[in-house]
Amino acid sequence: MHLLPMGVMKNMKKTIPFHIKHVDPMGQGVSKLTDNVVFIPKTLPGEDGVAHIVAQTKKTAFATTTVDQITLKSPERIFPYCPHYEICSGCHYQHTNYENEITFKKNGLSWLLKNVCKKNPIQIEVHESPKRNEYRNRIQLHYDSFGKQLGFISRITGGIIEVPRCTLALPQIQMEIRQLYENGDRSSIFSDERAKGHLEIIIQDDQKVHRYFNSNYSHGGFTQVNSLMNKKLQELVKDKYDFYLQKHGTPSVLDLFGGNGNLSRNLTSKSTAVIDIYRDNHFIEGEQQTFIDINLYSKNFLSKLSDMVSSADFLLLDPPRSGFKGISDLVNKYDPSLIFYVSCNPATLARDIQSIMPKYDLLEVHLLDFFPSTYHFETLCILGAGYK
Repeated sequence: MHLLPMGVMKNMKKTIPFHIKHVDPMGQGVSKLTDNVVFIPKTLPGEDGVAHIVAQTKKTAFATTTVDQITLKSPERIFPYCPHYEICSGCHYQHTNYENEITFKKNGLSWLLKNVCKKNPIQIEVHESPKRNEYRNRIQLHYDSFGKQLGFISRITGGIIEVPRCTLALPQIQMEIRQLYENGDRSSIFSDERAKGHLEIIIQDDQKVHRYFNSNYSHGGFTQVNSLMNKKLQELVKDKYDFYLQKHGTPSVLDLFGGNGNLSRNLTSKSTAVIDIYRDNHFIEGEQQTFIDINLYSKNFLSKLSDMVSSADFLLLDPPRSGFKGISDLVNKYDPSLIFYVSCNPATLARDIQSIMPKYDLLEVHLLDFFPSTYHFETLCILGAGYK
């Protein structure tokens, strides 16, 4: 989770009226009744009420409200299924149905990509999640041994919100979390000497629940948190890869930020170079896959990569939320005919693919709902040169 944007004044404690016009890409209701544009989480279009400003800049404000403070409620509002929803910053859409959640996400993605393809309206294909809760195979909790607190960091206060009955995790992880809260002396569960830190609870390949204290995020190697949706993404990448390349022979593949080769594992290729930071992780290389340890955010990444990989017909990349500003240099070097860009942050995705237009056509956009109940999702953009 992230705190409020930089440069804001916190704890304003001012009460203001609001009327929600629409919902922004971060799942916040947007009100323009005052001199400031006000962003209010967990509200819906058409709702009126009062809210408390918690942070403010010259032109915008961030506020919170409660169900009791909403004087005119939307008919689309429902009762959330998580008991922590009203005070927790982790979820954003449990106050409305899944159909509305998908609509908000699709509208947000369309808005963020509007400058990428100005000539033609963007057609977005949505791939819904089969489950709206009980899907995460990994949860990260923060702790404070002195205060004996365990939970999520509040986006508003920065404090810890206790979540003994969080509904997002798989049942095995939910049981593990409940056991932690039922421990009378919570400080006794912390094996690390640090008074404050984090605990990651994860189901790994052995299908057992593991705990890791104060380790790097996704200790033991990155995996997608939604296994069912990850399988959908793997199948989608394979199907589209076969469709676009059936008349172009067998390509050489460059899989950037590839981790354990999750997305390129099933692709038929002359060769597949999987690039990431591997540290001590070692993967069994497949018939085509070769794993290469390069920091793609380093200044000389391209020269290192060029020494290891001479050509690439197909580019597959799945960067972190910060995106990959080096994509234009990479494209100029390898000149791939087809690019699949997978992203969990549509804002940086739009920035990056904008930098390589109009050399490429935006052929397809897919929204895959990896993170139901939150404003997050995965996007697959397919870009090609000479495919139209």
